Amino acid sequence: MKKSLALCLPVWTILWVCMCFPLSAEAQIMEESISGRSFLAIQAAIPELESRSLRAADYRITVWEAGSLVIVLFGDPNSAEGQKGNSGNRPALEVELSRDDLRVIRAHFVR
Repeated sequence: MKKSLALCLPVWTILWVCMCFPLSAEAQIMEESISGRSFLAIQAAIPELESRSLRAADYRITVWEAGSLVIVLFGDPNSAEGQKGNSGNRPALEVELSRDDLRVIRAHFVR
């Protein structure tokens, strides 16, 4: 009797945990949307990031237009939203592109 109880207890515990805490990988669906123009700007900026031995997959990427520039910011995905400067563990990189032809004008790390 003790042997069968010892075998059933772990099985029931696993079943209970699975019922109470559904698998998060299946429960969460990620969807992000960007414009084609932003995609092209990111594509033009990535070589600057890679030339510094950094990977785009490790960053939150923000694109905005200001005057005659398109600016692509590769920031730490764990930094606070709206935080000014670089507050994360990864070096943030800002790439400025020409609005007309998406040519890189300059790139620099953010402090």
